[in-house]
This record gives sequence, structure tokens and C-alpha cells, in this order.
Amino acid sequence: MNASTRSAELLAHGAEAIRAHTFIRLTLASPRGGDVRKMIARLIDLRGRTVLAVASRTQRSETTANHPVEKGWSMLEDHLVAAFDSAHLQTVSGDWHWQRHPNGRETLKHLPAASRIAPSRAHDRAKPSAELSPSAWMQAMGFTRENGSVKVGMQDKLRQVARFTHILRDTIEPQQQPFRAVDMGCGRGALTCALYEFLQNYGPPCVLGAERQTHLVQAANAAAVGMTGLKFIESDIADVDCSGADILVALHACDTATDDAIRTGLRSGVRYFFLAPCCHKELRPQLVKPGVVEPILRHGIFLERYAEMLTDSLRALWLQAAGYKTRVFEFIGLEHSGRNIMITASRNNSIDRKAAHRAFAALKNDHGLDRIHLETP
Repeated sequence: MNASTRSAELLAHGAEAIRAHTFIRLTLASPRGGDVRKMIARLIDLRGRTVLAVASRTQRSETTANHPVEKGWSMLEDHLVAAFDSAHLQTVSGDWHWQRHPNGRETLKHLPAASRIAPSRAHDRAKPSAELSPSAWMQAMGFTRENGSVKVGMQDKLRQVARFTHILRDTIEPQQQPFRAVDMGCGRGALTCALYEFLQNYGPPCVLGAERQTHLVQAANAAAVGMTGLKFIESDIADVDCSGADILVALHACDTATDDAIRTGLRSGVRYFFLAPCCHKELRPQLVKPGVVEPILRHGIFLERYAEMLTDSLRALWLQAAGYKTRVFEFIGLEHSGRNIMITASRNNSIDRKAAHRAFAALKNDHGLDRIHLETP
């Protein structure tokens, strides 16, 4: 099946990147029908030869098949023309985003490279371990005994920290420079210490923990003795300087403090956000209940949960409108924490920012919301 001029140009850039060893991945999205929602192709070395590994994702599963490079590329061309309306090519030298619009018009945008490091082609690429090992900071903070065993009552907290490091590992991509991270509202600093330890896999990191309670800052700095590159300061979230940071973390920041973290991170251009909001107080008293759900929202518990979903949906859309790919999911079971929703955001040049902004405005309008804290300059 023949590709159009624009899609053929995209595929030509991809073929050249493969020859030049600068290819990272090709993603096909926006399916025109069928069960497959997305296809992702990357190169791997398998038993002495390079093959094209193509992962096909449905709503329920993902399967991967390995193809000779030329045959696999031809297959992707057929799928691109017949089955998908969007494609994103990532290379070390630049990215390209192809789109087929509802009127049949096609566009191809050349974007700055999101990554300038060619990924390893090793099959089953080894990722850094995200498992927590007994550390001096765990004992200093009262989580473990001298022998490394976890104290009674501390399992749930450490389970949350361990889950976070797994999410971190599965989200971030290697970069040329060591990571710089800021943890806002870090509390006792347990997660900040785990963040610092994990980021050491990518070179000596620089991690800052910000907390407004003096005694917690002092205790965290005492527990982190010897951890060069990790520092805790006394500060409100809105006043934290994130200049040069790659990663912003704000877990369990109350009410609009999460919005302060988002706004600060966007001004600084951080590459990744990890947010776990709580205490959603701003929108509930001012939202107008859409007629179709008004009978449901007469019940206080449902109104509370609806306000939480609405708040975090607006946050996700705001990040998308700023050019970030977002995910909203349950990061820990309710039996371990009632504050268990996480929003992750990764800077992504292929995001349709205008569409996200329109959706944000429409969602506000449907609920009678005026300017909200997230939009404060």
C-alpha cells in the first residue's frame, strides 16, 4: 500500500535514522478501527542480529513480535497508511509528528529531539533496580531496626515509597547529565531519600527536599548525613526555586499546594512531574452541578469524590496544554493509603496542546467555574 507524500517523508526519516544509528522509536496511534490502540517499534539486538521489535497494545494486553528490519518497516508502513491517523518518530537528531486530520489533510511537524541519547539495543534492556535496600536513612527515620528488618507499623509507608521508585523507574528516560530533582512538601524526607538513592543509577544526582516545618527539615537533614547531593530546606511550596530541575515531586500536598507545585514546575520547564494530590477543597463549594448528574451529587460523599476527580482532571489537562503527556492512576491500594491517586507528566512534543486547552476550558465552563488557582500567574 502506497504512503502519501507526508507519511512517506516520515518513514524516510525513520529509515535514515535506522541507518545512522540514531533511531529511538516509532509510535503509531489514533487507530481508525480494530482492537490495536497503539503500535510501538524499536530496535533490539537478538542472537547476533538487529531486529525491529513491534509492540501492539490493546485495551487489555500488549504483545511484541520481532521482525527483520526491512520487513518490519514495510509492515509499519502498511499499518500507518491503513489503520492509524497519527505517528510520532523519535530520533537522536530530531522528532517528527505526522497527523491525518478528519478532512483528510495530512501534516508533518519537525520537532526538537526529546532525547539525544540513542537507547541500548540489548534485548530485555536492564533497567536500574527500583527495590529498596536497608539504608542508614531508614534506620535514622525509625523505619528499620539495626539488622535492617522493618519495624511493626512501618510497612505501609515503606510500601508507598517502594511503589514510587518503581513508577519513577518506568517513567524517566536516561539523559546525558545526572538528574536534578525537587521534592516539594517532603515531610520527613523518606521519599526524598529513596528518590536520591534511585537517581544515583544515572550519575551523582542533585536532590532538594522542601518542607515548611522546621523540626521535620532538621530531622531529615540529620537522617541524610553522608548523602552528598541531597539537601533539605525550610520553604513553602510556592517559594521553592526549581531552576534547572529535571524532576518535580509533590506527594500529598494539600489542596491548592499541588497547583503551586505545578505552576512552579512549568515556569522552570521541568521534564517530569510526579504528583499525588490530597485535600481537594477549592472547587467543591463553587462548582455548578451539571443537570444530568445533579441527583447523584446531592449526596455529600459523591460530591466530594466528584470534586476530587474534577480537580485532578483539570490538572492533567493543564499539564497537557503545557506540552506534557499525562497519566492518572492509583499508585497504592486504598488499604495502604486513602490518598492514592497519582498524576505523572512527561514533557512530550507530540501533545495536541490546543485540544487540551479547549477541553480544560470546556470542563470549567460546564461546571460554572471561574478562574481557578491553577491559572494564577
